[in-house]
Amino acid sequence: MNVSFKVLFICTWAADEPYLEVLKAAKRLPASVHIYVTGRSRGRERALEDTVPDNVTLTGFVSEEEFIELLQTADAVVDLTTREDCLVCGAYEATAAEKPLLLSNTKALRSYFHKGALFTDNTAADIARQLLQLRNEHTRLMQEVAELKQDLSLNWQKYRTGILDLLEQLEAGLSIQTA
Repeated sequence: MNVSFKVLFICTWAADEPYLEVLKAAKRLPASVHIYVTGRSRGRERALEDTVPDNVTLTGFVSEEEFIELLQTADAVVDLTTREDCLVCGAYEATAAEKPLLLSNTKALRSYFHKGALFTDNTAADIARQLLQLRNEHTRLMQEVAELKQDLSLNWQKYRTGILDLLEQLEAGLSIQTA
């Protein structure tokens, strides 16, 4: 197997995850694009018309160490949902690891992960198309996701500082009242 582009699909096999569409999309991709699907499928992949494609590995549940290894060695991360207002946890993990993303095309995901990501309508055809685009634009998306990570880190530092300042002011106000 000559894998030149490794994709990690972070999946819990829940009802809101279009996992069958990802497996169907894999059939449309060249063999050089390999998708590793995390989570316990409990046989849900049997709903496919055919077998799981050769360019897909179902990892099952993996330890934290194995997950980190999969994440660190992936070229890109996929995390999808059909829920409109859901910020998927795998997208945070991918951003922390500075991995380009393929996410569902929802307002919530588009607004938060505004750099380093491509978005899909969750159909097999579009997932395959977007994964090929992600591979073609990998260098740019790698740079963008690194920028996103830095932006989010700076924003969280500002929020933290603001909360600590507010707590300090509240504490000072309480000590004045009890004096």
